[in-house]
Parts: sequence; C-alpha cells; structure tokens
Amino acid sequence: MNAVLAPPRWPIQALSAASLLIVAFVCTGVPLTNPELPAYHLEFGACLGLFTALLLAIASSRVIGQGDRLILRNAFVDVVMPRHTIDYIDTLNGLAVVAHTGKRYNSSAYGQSALQILFENRTVESAGRTVEQLLAARPSTSGEPTQIRVRLRRWWYIGLPACIASAFAYQLALYAFAPVIRPSFVTLLEFF
Repeated sequence: MNAVLAPPRWPIQALSAASLLIVAFVCTGVPLTNPELPAYHLEFGACLGLFTALLLAIASSRVIGQGDRLILRNAFVDVVMPRHTIDYIDTLNGLAVVAHTGKRYNSSAYGQSALQILFENRTVESAGRTVEQLLAARPSTSGEPTQIRVRLRRWWYIGLPACIASAFAYQLALYAFAPVIRPSFVTLLEFF
C-alpha cells in the first residue's frame, strides 16, 4: 500500500504551472509572430516537451510510505529506504532522512531554504512528524532489502517521451492551422 506522507507543495506546483504557461506561450508565439519563420520548428517542440517533462517532475516531488519502505520522490531520482536503515528525520533546514551510516537524503519537495534557518516552517515540520509517526507505527520486517537504493524515476522513461511526443503533435497542429491562427495571434499581441 502506498501512502503519500508529504504531498507536493502548492507553491512549487503553482510556480511550475506558471513557468509552463510562459514556456508554452513562447514556443507558440515565436513561430507565429515571425512571418519569415515557418510555424513549425523542431526546436520549439523539443523545448516545450523538455520543459513540460521537467516542470511536471518537479511539481510531482513527494514523500511516499510503501509498506516497510520510505520513498523520497525527487525530480530526477527515487530514494528507496527500508525502514530499518533510517536513523532519524531531520527538519532543521528542509526535510532530510538520515541513514544509520550518517548519510543525509534530502527531499526536493521539502528542500532547504535560507529563510527556514531563521524561521520555523510548519509545512516541513508537519511532513517530518507524519514520516516519523509512520516509521514508529510500523515495525521493521525481516527479509527486507538492507540497501538504500537511488534510482532514476520511472517518469523519465515514460513521461519524458510522452511529453516530447505531445509537444511535437502540438507543433504539427500549430503548423497545420498557422494560416488561420497567425493573423489573430498577431492582432492579439498588438492589442497588448
């Protein structure tokens, strides 16, 4: 059973969505407003696809409890930690899980901040308490792997190709409808 112990933070999701809208506007507007360029360019589709994949990966970072394991889902990697390898949870400056070996594993969803050194962050504290409660409530079972695994997120095998393919499809549709869209888009930009 998967339990999201610390969901993605809304400011990160909001900034990712706003950034994605800006990138989509640029990748749409630049080919449409320049009459010398054809409306379809591979680099605009690739840029839109890569930024979409990156921003969605950042916005979906979280901390997950899965059986007797804790998973720190960061933008690029998943850190899979069996419960018995965890020494303690540190929330002094961001959410970090400290292993028995002394190595710190940070969560990008609840990352470090200069302001957090000076002021308490209730969201990070709450996420840390939730993780500690889960770890205390579930006894460690034998037969679990003893290694902490850091692996590339599955998102990069599935989500990245899907984002790039859909961005190229968007660029093809833009190319097909450019004669109709271009005059209206240029008029709209001149209005502002």
